[in-house]
Amino acid sequence: MIVSGFDGTLEESHLAYGRAALERGYDLLLFTGPGQMDTWRFNAASHFAPEFEGVGRQAVDYVLAQPGVDPRRLALMGISFGGYFASRIAAHEPRIRALIPNSPITDLHAYMVSFAGIDPATLPESDDFGVADLEHIPDAVMNAQTRAMSRNLMLRFGRPTFVQTYRRIKDFSLSADELAAIRCPSLALVGDGEGAEPLRQWRAFQDGVGGPCTPRLFTALEGADAHCQTSNLAFSAAVTMDWLDETLG
Repeated sequence: MIVSGFDGTLEESHLAYGRAALERGYDLLLFTGPGQMDTWRFNAASHFAPEFEGVGRQAVDYVLAQPGVDPRRLALMGISFGGYFASRIAAHEPRIRALIPNSPITDLHAYMVSFAGIDPATLPESDDFGVADLEHIPDAVMNAQTRAMSRNLMLRFGRPTFVQTYRRIKDFSLSADELAAIRCPSLALVGDGEGAEPLRQWRAFQDGVGGPCTPRLFTALEGADAHCQTSNLAFSAAVTMDWLDETLG
């Protein structure tokens, strides 16, 4: 089972990891939940929800209802923001027998603030803006790419303003109890070029989960230090499938 993140698609997930899983003989389910690209493109009223375990429960029910599926070998991978979704599912779904967050996201707000350089949730009301305001913001204040990213963020999280969006993002976090509830074996992937906060959360995941965790830090020497190892996906997929073969037998 593979779930992607903020702007990943089913097609990308298949090319990155799904095809490798099929080549190793695994059955495969790619799925999406509210707010994710494949859902949102057909339903703009769909917004990201922190309680992703509901989606996971339905996906697991569907998988286990298929003929020939071994419930003892049910694995779940989450890519990018999907690292939060997959971990959230595993914390509430004991039928998951192996978890691969790439990378582990335990606190989405802290994760995103680390890249923004500021915490938009603390901005004064006078500096806040909504989707309709973006076209009136000059390039000298906000370039076209940042305006597009801000618009997408507000729409996908379903909040009317930028500040309210970042306040909503605070709800996407895993508590210590939820991390401890992850008792299946896990493979925590991260690139050493992702930044200090992703690396901190990668370590926090290892320290917090209740089951055995195998950490894997990808390096520049391996050509895989970028976010989700996008510069060397074939190598990342090989590492992932090797671990699954060893873990699930």
